[in-house]
Amino acid sequence: MRRRGLVPARCEVIRVFGGSMHPTLPDGCSILVDRASRERREGGIYVVLTGDEGLVVKRAERDGAGRWLMLSDNKDESEKYPPVPWKRGDRLIGEVRWAGITF
Repeated sequence: MRRRGLVPARCEVIRVFGGSMHPTLPDGCSILVDRASRERREGGIYVVLTGDEGLVVKRAERDGAGRWLMLSDNKDESEKYPPVPWKRGDRLIGEVRWAGITF
């Protein structure tokens, strides 16, 4: 972890539930969240505490007007998982830095 610039005490492993980030993060996979990483960047995947849905894992992108959106990677079910505006009260918990699945 240190070779990747991560501070172990600021990282957390959590499990992903649901299919919105499939195939990048399949249902049931584990992710390593860097809680020290609080700066959004386009294309980054983040854990966000939202007022509407609670804890979510989404990709950050900007729309044509420069507003931040939270996107799902599941293109097969894009109607089920449309882009969501990143609201003022939504709290960035950390950046996803690793994912793994156990068989």
